[in-house]
Amino acid sequence: MRSIARASLLLHLLMPKRLRTILRFVKPSLRAYVLAYLYIVVPKIVAIVAQSARKHEYDQLLPRVIAVMRRALGRDKFPALAGRLLLFMNVMEAAHSQAFGNNGLASRYGKLKIANSAYANSTLDSSRLTATTRETAKHAISNTSKVAKSRAAKSPLAPGLHNLQTSARSSSSWPVFAAALAASLCAMRPYQKARAGRGSLDLTLLVATRAADTLLARALRGCKAASVADPALFAASSFFIMYAWFYHPERLPHSYRSWITRAADMDIELLTLLRHMRTGRAVYGREGPEAHVLDDYCRRYGQDPVRGSTAKNVPVDCEVVHAFRTRSCEVHALYRFWRGFVFALKLYGGINAVMFVATMRRRPTWRALMRAASSAVRSSCFLGSFIALCWYGVCLARRRVLPKLFPNVHPQYWDRTPCVMSGSLLCGLSCLVETPTRRRELALFVAPRALGTLVSPEPTPASLRTERLIFAVSMAALVTCSRRDPDSVRGFFGRGLAAVFAR
Repeated sequence: MRSIARASLLLHLLMPKRLRTILRFVKPSLRAYVLAYLYIVVPKIVAIVAQSARKHEYDQLLPRVIAVMRRALGRDKFPALAGRLLLFMNVMEAAHSQAFGNNGLASRYGKLKIANSAYANSTLDSSRLTATTRETAKHAISNTSKVAKSRAAKSPLAPGLHNLQTSARSSSSWPVFAAALAASLCAMRPYQKARAGRGSLDLTLLVATRAADTLLARALRGCKAASVADPALFAASSFFIMYAWFYHPERLPHSYRSWITRAADMDIELLTLLRHMRTGRAVYGREGPEAHVLDDYCRRYGQDPVRGSTAKNVPVDCEVVHAFRTRSCEVHALYRFWRGFVFALKLYGGINAVMFVATMRRRPTWRALMRAASSAVRSSCFLGSFIALCWYGVCLARRRVLPKLFPNVHPQYWDRTPCVMSGSLLCGLSCLVETPTRRRELALFVAPRALGTLVSPEPTPASLRTERLIFAVSMAALVTCSRRDPDSVRGFFGRGLAAVFAR
């Protein structure tokens, strides 16, 4: 490793100055492109490999992986946007530095103010200095920034000097913010044009959520409410996502909607009946086509279709909702927990196994193996709890609690909306199974998708301009915070920005 470092240092020294300047511009852009490419490609490859292993179909594995890797290279993909964004930002920062940098008027004026303040501060107590310390003071005056910091911290006679430097340090963030803002506006426009018809809203919501989280975390730093912020965000986001899945599935991305459907394992006839109940097309005690939505559902489970008729059952019995497995809502919730746990263990077990093999050094330790297994089991318990609480919340609202508290309310009302709202709200409590770090990651993962259910996906010229502005401001805030304090941006976004701007 030392020989490699020495060789790279020698190559850097022998490299022409102009080439070093070009590399200084291009290197962060290439780094951002590679990181964004890995972020897009790796999860898809893992999903393809897992699907092929589950179905034992390996003949199309390599062509599918190559196709995924090739599609990610397109100019309408996130890696191209990330590389373009960093290149534009470096160019604009360099232009600003050339105009207002070390040789600019603003820089000379700022240095003169700091030098004058340092000199005045160092001479206020000159009567108490010896000849030796006076020589030291003269040396300190020449190094103006160090004198300003030390004297402002020690001397009670110059409290304004610290404020001066703090203001100068804060003002140094504005060029970074301005460069990132302008670069984001320039980079986002061609990205939106290239993705015409598919939209760029998902990326904008992701960046906006991360920026809001960063600013909110800075504001709540040291506050007691910060400990409940992540669970509250996850619960609120889960409510909007599950409510949209029940009633407005078109507001969710197709792949995400399909994944929820597989995990929830709810028959499509039950979903259709709930939607008909909400719109009033299906009414208890009234005959019609919608009254027999569950006929095929009952036949599939070997039951009489009459049991699922909304015209003859007011309300439909919970055993029918439980797919005729049990009459008990609690036993059914435990059954759903187990199915969700097994479903998640296949996913999280494989991911943790890959991470364990990728990160182990030399021989794997027993402790590391137990940590990976514990993480897989905990994450599986989380997803199992999410599914079970969603099902149980529906039962609580339609049969267990609300009808007993309000016996005079017609069952049609509970099946119209409250049962779905109860399940969507209760499932958010499942994040308490996870560790605080995982709660934060889960909250930041679901928040953009929850926002997407509240925003119209139809692109219009006005909405595209608004989206472009929101993306630019959010990205500029993230870049500025990351440059000032890399730890202030949480999650993978923070780690990615820290890696991009690493020297």
